[in-house]
Amino acid sequence: MIIDDPYGLPRSNQERMRDLVGILTQSIEPRTTLDLRAEFDTLLQEHGHWVIFRKFDTSRYSQYFDPTTGETKNGPKYEYVDTLIKAMHSLNRPRIYNEIALPIGSVDANSNVYYLRYDVNPSNVDLIIEIDKPTGTRPTTYKVVQALNIKQVEPMRDVQGRVEFYHVLVQHMSPSGDETLK
Repeated sequence: MIIDDPYGLPRSNQERMRDLVGILTQSIEPRTTLDLRAEFDTLLQEHGHWVIFRKFDTSRYSQYFDPTTGETKNGPKYEYVDTLIKAMHSLNRPRIYNEIALPIGSVDANSNVYYLRYDVNPSNVDLIIEIDKPTGTRPTTYKVVQALNIKQVEPMRDVQGRVEFYHVLVQHMSPSGDETLK
């Protein structure tokens, strides 16, 4: 557990994640020394799910890009590497620094928040690809369920500035004609 409940009640994953984000957004030093990377890894192992993280290399065009027309056909514009990672996501989210506040009572149904390990290093051009639930511990084959554009990345840092994990706002996309997402 990250922060003990004064009444000894079990804490939900959402409460644990809110505690992690809360500690990192405070300007005061936490009372206890704790390794947030290790806590986050524990959360991922216990409650994370497998996704494909697609990292684009914007310095190199892909085979799907036609430089004469400036358009793509059947795939993305840039070369990419797909990596199978564990992530957590939530519809309810704590607001990050530059996120636009929604009016009270509104819901942004087209976007979610994902929490990624410190070593993933996401950017606004990358994708998170949801896959069907694996039958084993680590999927070897999978079916793409949904592709998500990364809209905003916020590195969650400790008081010394070390990135502990990433808080990533994503938006649903419809990859029309992208054969790499089937």
